[in-house]
Amino acid sequence: LSLGYLGMVATISGVALSIHAATRIGAARAEESSTRLDNITSRTVTRRRWLAGHLLLTLASVVLLACVAGFATWTGATVMGSDLGLGDAMSAVLNTVPAAVVFGGLAVLVLGLAPRGTAVVAATAAVTAYVLQVVGPALDWPDAVVGASPFWHLAAVPVEAFEPTSAVVLVLIGAVAAGVGTVAFERRDLVGA
Repeated sequence: LSLGYLGMVATISGVALSIHAATRIGAARAEESSTRLDNITSRTVTRRRWLAGHLLLTLASVVLLACVAGFATWTGATVMGSDLGLGDAMSAVLNTVPAAVVFGGLAVLVLGLAPRGTAVVAATAAVTAYVLQVVGPALDWPDAVVGASPFWHLAAVPVEAFEPTSAVVLVLIGAVAAGVGTVAFERRDLVGA
């Protein structure tokens, strides 16, 4: 198994993790649209606390799924006789978590501003970002266009060294989007289906 191929597979896993993050926040939206959230917030649970629980669950599940994907990649490579190390497989997939944070944050932002599009907008953005990152360089698009994809800013781990600056910036972008979305969610009326 070549390390370049591993980097490509890890990026595809990152797209799946991003879609998972979007759909997890979409599950929060489903609670709102089914009016279950009305019953929850009529008690002592605030909207912020309720949404924070969903955010924590989303982040934890993304990290857990990344670990499972890294371990599964290593196991598959080992069964096929590759000398791929567990550390390389894990680091390649975990490297994509910051991109998933961006799309999870985008889902929260959409939940706050246009709730009916929560999962669809963020999941579509994740797929579009991946396509942009793959097709853009092949078509010689400018870096400013291709750079709109969070995946473009991630190092091709394990071929390249992990880039902490890019990871931190992507996590901050996701956190700011989630923060703005949370404030917007608290201030708007609950929206049914």
